[in-house]
Amino acid sequence: MACTHPSFSREFGGKNNEVLEFIGDSVLQLLVTELLVLHFPNDSEGKLSQMRHKLVNNPVLAECSRALRLGMFLRLGRGEERNGGREREKILANLFEACLGAVYTQHGLFLAREVVVAHFVPRFRTVQSKKPKQILHEWSQKQYRRVPEYLEIARSGPPHNLWFTVAVLVNEEEVGRGEGKNFKKATQNAAKEAVLVLNILS
Repeated sequence: MACTHPSFSREFGGKNNEVLEFIGDSVLQLLVTELLVLHFPNDSEGKLSQMRHKLVNNPVLAECSRALRLGMFLRLGRGEERNGGREREKILANLFEACLGAVYTQHGLFLAREVVVAHFVPRFRTVQSKKPKQILHEWSQKQYRRVPEYLEIARSGPPHNLWFTVAVLVNEEEVGRGEGKNFKKATQNAAKEAVLVLNILS
């Protein structure tokens, strides 16, 4: 039933996925909120709301459906099928919510949380309210009571078009490198790599 679009039930009868979609939407909002609070405990309610809005929307949910290839199981009415409904963003977004609702109703919150963790936690880096340099700075201060060091490793190109390579060190150990058209940009890219290498989410 989770894969039965209302257009199918209108043409052929039976139940559709609207109720499961409603349940899945509520479960998704709850679990994403829970995970954001867990990963970003020092952020304000306003920042958390902004991040949740960037995560729980039709484009992202449609991507999740495509990653799971849920569209191939979707049952559509003939008209919706002809009109390309299988690739429509809103239909795919609703499909993901309906499938999450089915997971919750059949297997409970624990398994539903596993689904949300798998598909949304990796996206947290794209909606962080802090910049990588700030995240790395705060983490280094907390762990070692020292700020990161950025060292220029190389500089190439003509004077009017220089290209910089920078290494970032935490506690005298290199944790990332970055390149850019100026020193500042290279340090930003080095910090991005360091945040990924160290798996720092906040």
